[in-house]
Amino acid sequence: MGEIIRNTRAERILVFMTHNDGEEITPVRKIYASVLYELVINPFKSVKSRYQHLPLDSQYMKMLLELLTEGTVSCIAKNLEESMLKGIYEHEGVKFSQQYYLADSKRKKM
Repeated sequence: MGEIIRNTRAERILVFMTHNDGEEITPVRKIYASVLYELVINPFKSVKSRYQHLPLDSQYMKMLLELLTEGTVSCIAKNLEESMLKGIYEHEGVKFSQQYYLADSKRKKM
């Protein structure tokens, strides 16, 4: 991840985990996201403690489904529908983000 920070214009890298408090994820259960790892460069400050156990909305779930099937998702913050993710991006000043699917503890990568 340090190489990404050094060789791109990325200013922060977050590794998120989705979870359901230890229960199997199903359509009727609430799903949450938490930051597991963070790498930031100055002048940015850590947000890891702020983004723990976030309940996910339908727009975030759509993004996760795309991520599971495509392996990567690009987001231009101003083009996102009103949602939790757009609100976070606006609050943090994020203009562009790139998400990558890393792993799933219950099944192999799709």
